[in-house]
Amino acid sequence: MTAAKIVTLDIERIAGLAEVWDFKPDFIRPEAFREAPRTVCLAWKWLDKPDIEFSAEWLDGQEGMARKIHAILDEADYVVGWNSRRFDVKHLRTVLLEHGLTPPSPHVDIDLMVNVKREFDFLYNRMAYIADVLGLEGKDKTPPGLWSDLRSTDTGTVARAHAAMERYNRRDVELTEELFYLLRPWLRGMNLGLFEEDSDTIRCSNCGSDHVQYRGHAGNTTYRYRRFQCKACGKWGRDRNSFKSTATVGI
Repeated sequence: MTAAKIVTLDIERIAGLAEVWDFKPDFIRPEAFREAPRTVCLAWKWLDKPDIEFSAEWLDGQEGMARKIHAILDEADYVVGWNSRRFDVKHLRTVLLEHGLTPPSPHVDIDLMVNVKREFDFLYNRMAYIADVLGLEGKDKTPPGLWSDLRSTDTGTVARAHAAMERYNRRDVELTEELFYLLRPWLRGMNLGLFEEDSDTIRCSNCGSDHVQYRGHAGNTTYRYRRFQCKACGKWGRDRNSFKSTATVGI
């Protein structure tokens, strides 16, 4: 448990419809779009909470969905996702701006794909592939033509498409959180100790546990620090204050 507000989220978008003259156009003019691409739904889950929540334009309308997006981002201290920093969060902010909402309070992005690319060398960096390699169940399979069915005029077809999209979106969030727990000792950018009242207690930066074991020293060219490993998640850390320094450094 941590006092920090950590949310895992995922969005789904629908492709645009455009009128083009060329089979492979290099550029599509904005006025050629009959319907622009847009975010149609999102699912999210707060760490240590049991429920995955969901919002969609067919449930809340675009404006209602935008207000939920604002509330989520405004409450979150950390936002966890897969390619979320460049994709999900930017598209969510676009929705906010389009509906005249002010910026939510700042958060820290914990983009699992960015961390995986930096720390490891998998054959592919797709979430489904990484999940399979790590022995997880994987993503939900979507029925053929799902995105086309979302535009269907048949009420039964579109209702089934909405249900399938919700299942797919929710499973992506569930899988992302599973990957977060597996990758947590490798992640950078977190410091959950800042959210605890007992600021003098030595805590793991990534899970907040105070069950740590000091093992060896960490250092740079001028300072040395006591180093520890979290016994709960495996993350390495060090003291903020050094115990040794040097008066000289090479140039």
